[in-house]
Amino acid sequence: MKKFYSAIAALLLTVNIWAQAPQKMSYQAVIRNVSNTLLVNQSVGIRISIIQGTIFGASVYVETHTSTTNANGLISIEIGSGDILNGNFNTINWTNGPYFVKTETDPTGGSNYTIVGTNQLLSVPYALHAKTAESISGGLNETDPLFYSSVAKSINANDTVRWNNKLNGYTETDPSFNNSLAKNITANDTSRWNNKLSNYTETDPSFNNSLAKSINSNDTSRWNGKLSSYTETDPTFNSSLAKNINPIDTAKWNDNHLQQFRVSTLGDTLFMSRANWVIIPGISAANQPTYPAGSVFCASGQTQVVPVLNPITGKTWMDRNLGATRPATSSLDTLAYGDLYQWGRRNDGHQCRNSTTTTTLSSIDQPSHGSFILTNNSPNDWRIPQNANLWQGVNGVNNPCPIGYRLPTEAELEAERLSWVSQDAAGAFASPLKLTMAGRRLDSDGSIGYNGSFGWYWSSTIWGGTMSRYLRFVAATGNAYVIHNNRAEAYTVRCIKH
Repeated sequence: MKKFYSAIAALLLTVNIWAQAPQKMSYQAVIRNVSNTLLVNQSVGIRISIIQGTIFGASVYVETHTSTTNANGLISIEIGSGDILNGNFNTINWTNGPYFVKTETDPTGGSNYTIVGTNQLLSVPYALHAKTAESISGGLNETDPLFYSSVAKSINANDTVRWNNKLNGYTETDPSFNNSLAKNITANDTSRWNNKLSNYTETDPSFNNSLAKSINSNDTSRWNGKLSSYTETDPTFNSSLAKNINPIDTAKWNDNHLQQFRVSTLGDTLFMSRANWVIIPGISAANQPTYPAGSVFCASGQTQVVPVLNPITGKTWMDRNLGATRPATSSLDTLAYGDLYQWGRRNDGHQCRNSTTTTTLSSIDQPSHGSFILTNNSPNDWRIPQNANLWQGVNGVNNPCPIGYRLPTEAELEAERLSWVSQDAAGAFASPLKLTMAGRRLDSDGSIGYNGSFGWYWSSTIWGGTMSRYLRFVAATGNAYVIHNNRAEAYTVRCIKH
């Protein structure tokens, strides 16, 4: 059983009492294995990179550390005090952001970094910005022409003092104010207004002649309680159908009638938000998704193609996993889990969760069978020799997606992850893609596990010559990132539009 490790990290600013900006930042992380067990009193290797511009931008500073976890699995280091591989931490221009912190961790203490995470410094620490202010000397000259032509240019300390005192010692000279009713408002008027519902006596004849005068606290209580303890005595209401409407009727109405509708791209199918659809007669055949020739589908049949747009990334995806019968209604929606693919294989039937297994590796891109291929030997690929050209682009070899769609790249999955409201399963489901924790199939024995606990989604990007990258997330907050693993492992596939 191969191990997966995770790190929960926090980036803190170390602040001292001197005026000069501190030249380091504190970094802490809790290291756990896939069983969520803390790694205590164990040496770990860490590489820190400060990246400028975007998550794929240039590294302006790189350093490494070797640290030991404590009894709580916690390691603590100071960024800016490690073994420097590139750049100078003291000369980073923090005003020229944005900046991202990329952490790579080897839980065995070496330099084989298997835990990778990148997070944006959403606000650069105050003390580091203060370093830039140290270089400013003398007066600061205002050059904004809009400011020079505005009234604001002439505001001085005397004006501010008058404003602060305008309700006390300052004399109002505005003729419009002096001719208005506002001039005569006093503290007594304000007091009467605040007390008008208690000890203030109303003298307005229009109010005293209206129904409003008779409204009291008992009337207000009855109104607030009309849907609970108040008894309705209106004969018109009691003899109407409205009398019998209750919360259950309201729930049924909302459940059966309030739906969102959309029409397919070709205009032949009307889709409803409750996972129903209506085929518009006459052109229904035109909307059937086209999959690569020879595709084999599982019991659920071929996956319906319905596009969904993430407005943040600007990318269009299928609204469900390959093999899923509907878009997810929750992170644990089993009908939205879909099939599990070995990296680089087509729709030959191996992706079905109940497919048979074989230990015979394939020497060709398209095996003559649809069995799940098992392996326990390096490089843990179903194909020997390996072929890194599989799944590359919309016309890539063995692309399992429908025509016009393909496997996403690592960068596209990473962009989707960064658009989530939280880095966990809740954030994955809250996104327009509604990603689920669909589990995975193990390459050593073909067992399926972690359904409802982990989400693994393949990318088309290769890594290290023998492995491929994938998106991983769990329910725990902060445990979402892109990492790599063996190609014989079987993960979920979500197709992106070309």
